[in-house]
Amino acid sequence: MNYVRKPFILIMGKSGSGKTTETLLSKLPCVNSYTTRPARYEGETGHTFVTEEAFPPTSEQIAFTEFNGYKYCATYQQISDSALYVIDPDGAIEFIPKFRSKLANSYRQLICIYIETSPFVRFKRMVQRGDGIRHAIGRIKHDRRKFKSLNEIEKLQQNCFPPLILLKVKNNYSKKYAGTIAKYLNTIYNYCTNLSLRDAQEVQNEET
Repeated sequence: MNYVRKPFILIMGKSGSGKTTETLLSKLPCVNSYTTRPARYEGETGHTFVTEEAFPPTSEQIAFTEFNGYKYCATYQQISDSALYVIDPDGAIEFIPKFRSKLANSYRQLICIYIETSPFVRFKRMVQRGDGIRHAIGRIKHDRRKFKSLNEIEKLQQNCFPPLILLKVKNNYSKKYAGTIAKYLNTIYNYCTNLSLRDAQEVQNEET
């Protein structure tokens, strides 16, 4: 029997925080959540762009959110095959209990990381990537409301085993330092994986 249970990391951050960029740079397998939103540009990564008709049914969803009239979700199968998932607080609040109830036998360590970035830096990044000034201001206002539920995640720690780990990291870096948080993600993932390997070895030694 394989007792190794690799961790799963939820990445949260407001628009322009660099969450998608750092996740991709980490090279860890990431959930490309389904969305009915059209791609911002040709070849955009981080999501699986589908039509309303092709959007996964509720029975297959482990997390769902809606923004600007567009749907976003991840499926149970995607979670089983991945290590990272970019999600908002409301999605995380729905995700965590489902993760524990449906995948309880896996005992994967669940880690929530919030990437904190100043509004000025986020605004600058969004404009530079082509979002437009009006749209960037709208996203900042929306996220201010959306992320008020971030504190609710702390309350879910009481019912999690293994314990839910909550971390905050700042990302006000320039493009020159892109990848700094990606290294941090890899360090956390590898550390938790090594702990799981050690525990698995101890269990196997007890059985032999």
